[in-house]
Amino acid sequence: MRILIGFSFIIVLVILMASINSHFNKEIEENFETTKDVEAPLEIMVEKVIGYDAVLTGNAHGALLHALTGEWGSIEKHETKYNIVGIKMDKLLKVSAPQLIAKSKRSEEEKNEIYEILHELDEVNMKLVNLETLAFEAMNNKDPETAYSLIVSDEYHSYKNELSELYQTWAGIEKIITTEITTEITKDNKTIESFNLIFSIVIIILCILSSFIVSLSISRPIKKMTGKVNEITKGNLDIQLEKSGIYEIQKLIDSLNRILASLKLAILRTGASKGHLGLGETIKAKEEIEEKLEEIKQELPVLESKLKKDKRVKSKKKSK
Repeated sequence: MRILIGFSFIIVLVILMASINSHFNKEIEENFETTKDVEAPLEIMVEKVIGYDAVLTGNAHGALLHALTGEWGSIEKHETKYNIVGIKMDKLLKVSAPQLIAKSKRSEEEKNEIYEILHELDEVNMKLVNLETLAFEAMNNKDPETAYSLIVSDEYHSYKNELSELYQTWAGIEKIITTEITTEITKDNKTIESFNLIFSIVIIILCILSSFIVSLSISRPIKKMTGKVNEITKGNLDIQLEKSGIYEIQKLIDSLNRILASLKLAILRTGASKGHLGLGETIKAKEEIEEKLEEIKQELPVLESKLKKDKRVKSKKKSK
């Protein structure tokens, strides 16, 4: 049972370690999925919108150059491309971007900030589109001077600068959020590595301590019982065996207690003594043998000196 409890404790620690790892891995996976499906596309979307805006401006100016040189047939091609790109840009700003922002894990405050930027972009972009649309109408009416005054006006450049600032602000925010999430993923990975290392060391130490404690708790009562049994073999039948908390050892103690009780009962019924049972004689014989061994050890030096003298006398006689 003690071994089972020790291993159960270690198993609980391992399960706890696995649970914490699972929690961190789930968080890392969620952040990774958010970055891949939401934040990174939003960051790319800003660049797409900036690119589309450049295409719109390029087509408006391209059409103006053709109008100034009298190439009226080329204006329609620029206007068609302008309209296609304008629809794509409008869809990004009004549909795709808001949908992705709604899925983002960023705070409501950060979401509202981007919604406000998108709203401002839409307003400024509409003003700019109105000027460019009027310019295209003038070019289609073969009135390049009016178109030129619209596209090269201070108002037009003011709108373009305002759009540029809004794009930069939006791009900066998206980059910061993506970097924060990426940093969080890296931090969580390092935390898992450190946690696993520390927890593994703790588990190893606890395994060693548990093994030592369990081993000691089992061996100590066994040593005590062994000492008591040695006392019994020397004839001490009045010894009391202490109870043990370990079930198996307690069973042995109960058996020994029954044996002791039976011996005592036999002595009372027969009127015998420990000597009659053979224990006393055995102990006495053991003591006598030990005494004789001690006497022999003491006499050994004397016997060795006599043997040496006898060898010398014999060697002298032979030499004569």
